[in-house]
Amino acid sequence: MLRDRVTVGLQVGLIAAAATTGVLLGLGRAHGATFRPLNAVAHVAIGSRALFFDRLYPSVTLLGLALLVAALVVWGVIFAVVAGAVRGIRLLIVATGFTLFVYLVNAGLLPPRFRPGFELTLSAAELAAVYFVLALSFAAALALTRETIERA
Repeated sequence: MLRDRVTVGLQVGLIAAAATTGVLLGLGRAHGATFRPLNAVAHVAIGSRALFFDRLYPSVTLLGLALLVAALVVWGVIFAVVAGAVRGIRLLIVATGFTLFVYLVNAGLLPPRFRPGFELTLSAAELAAVYFVLALSFAAALALTRETIERA
């Protein structure tokens, strides 16, 4: 049922948010500014000054985290609804295609004010790594929560 897929999607989004947050913090640490990529997400609400916060600033960091989680929960629900019946290697292929779609929306369709912001603090290779982890986390999370969908 759709309700079960939405419930699974919430879980998928939370798992994807956890994985993505970890990658963003790790990449920030590699640059000596651990929280900068996560803080950058807060630019959606507080403007471009969020791009310059390198350290943990509770109000900015928690806002960035909340916005990232909210966005990935929405994407997770959409992914679970679209790919809920897909299995095996096809799930990884669909997750990769879906993540490419997410990237295209973020990079091209959204106005700059509503883009994630971390893309402004990372290199192209680092950005690719973030989206690679996102694709893997979508696929793994959906596979792990499959039993909820199957009971529907």
